[in-house]
Parts: sequence; structure tokens; C-alpha cells
Amino acid sequence: MQSWCRQVAMSLLCAGAAAGGPLADHLVVDVSGGAMAKSYPVSDLAAVPERGWTDEYKTTKIVLRRIPAGTFMMGSPTNELGRQTGEVEMLHEVTLTKGFFIGVFEVTQRQLG
Repeated sequence: MQSWCRQVAMSLLCAGAAAGGPLADHLVVDVSGGAMAKSYPVSDLAAVPERGWTDEYKTTKIVLRRIPAGTFMMGSPTNELGRQTGEVEMLHEVTLTKGFFIGVFEVTQRQLG
């Protein structure tokens, strides 16, 4: 794992611990300091910014979206429009026992430093 990845992970852990656990819908990691930065500031957002995700969020920041723990239905119902005969994937219940954060945008070469 690259050093900047460890730094970002530590920044996220510290931000979550300081707030008693991350509850915001989005976490934003500022990676504008580059790969050699000593730390990466983390902020939280309750919603998508009013002007949307500007280029700043796609170049010098890493945006993560909270996926909460819970149960949902995944797959394709047998009566779904366009379903092909013989498809084996069926609608089934999935339970996430722990919530997690996932990247909203792909990580760019610029963000890697």
C-alpha cells in the first residue's frame, strides 16, 4: 500500500473517532498537498454541494459516500422487463452488517501524486 493511502486511511479513522463515528453522507479528503503531505484534512458533507460536484472535488479531493448497514433486495426479479430466458441471477436479500464509505469518483493520476 502506498504511503499516501495509509495517510488518507489514518485521516479518515481520526475524523471518525473525533466525531464519535462518521455520520455524514459524504466524507471529503483534501489531497491537494500531494503524495508527500504529512496529513490529509477530512471534512464531512450532509448532502451534495448546491452547485454540484465541481472539478475541485474530482481533482484535489477524494469524495466518499456513506453506505449504511442494513438489508436490501439485490438482483433481478423474474418478471423484470428485458430479462432474458435462462438468466440465473434471482432477486435475493442482502444484509450489510457494517456500514462503509466508497469512492464517488474514480481516483485520477493527479490525485495519486
